[in-house]
Amino acid sequence: MPLKLSIITPSFNQGRFLEETILSVLKQGYEPLEYIIIDGGSTDESVSIIRRYEDKLAYWESEKDRGQVHAINKGLERATGDILAFINSDDVYLPGTFNAVMGHFEQHPESHWVCGDTVMFGEGHETKMINAVVPLSAAHCLSWAYRAPQPGHFWRREIIREGFQERWNYDFDHDMYVRLLLTGHKCEHLPL
Repeated sequence: MPLKLSIITPSFNQGRFLEETILSVLKQGYEPLEYIIIDGGSTDESVSIIRRYEDKLAYWESEKDRGQVHAINKGLERATGDILAFINSDDVYLPGTFNAVMGHFEQHPESHWVCGDTVMFGEGHETKMINAVVPLSAAHCLSWAYRAPQPGHFWRREIIREGFQERWNYDFDHDMYVRLLLTGHKCEHLPL
């Protein structure tokens, strides 16, 4: 039985990007996939977009929340996959991402956390490949000497079951990396 993958998308008033994000998840062709969207009560077209795909979602909601971190944590509480990741509603996964990541986890049961290379894009940004330099230790992480964009990260459920800290509005993922490294978990680079 293949490992189950849970993907969480937190979103709020991101209707102009959301459908592209959803399709980048659903078109991966990986099964078993559990896709969860936690919308913070959007007033734009987000809900109608989500409804278009609700038959392919494991769960979705649209209600006021305390922000992105709270939304991700709500998704984590519902997630039942062996491997977890979150992708923001203005990011996308490249084709083949899930097969590469899940193949790695299947072949390496000792692996708990991976980060792949990431293509950065968007208005005001040059489109470029970021070859991940994963955080090797808490000190390396705290020095900000690593380069591992959030969309490239995937974890085994058991190591992030506690969720992200809401007090870190913008650096909650960085905080998680430090905590994981301090408890002896290793981030592995998964090249594109």
